[in-house]
Amino acid sequence: MKFSLVLLEAAAGGENQWMSMLPLFLILIVFYFFFIRPQTKKNKEQKKFRENLKKVIRLLQ
Repeated sequence: MKFSLVLLEAAAGGENQWMSMLPLFLILIVFYFFFIRPQTKKNKEQKKFRENLKKVIRLLQ
């Protein structure tokens, strides 16, 4: 009898578990969009700039 009560309580608390993890997911999403994604874009732009700069240097030599 006690075992079945524990299972019922665990099943009812499953939704609460997801709600407690929601802030963590939101923080990760915000971290991605405000830190990781802009840094990736910046790295791509720098790489493109360096490649174009190498082409210009070759032309000037």
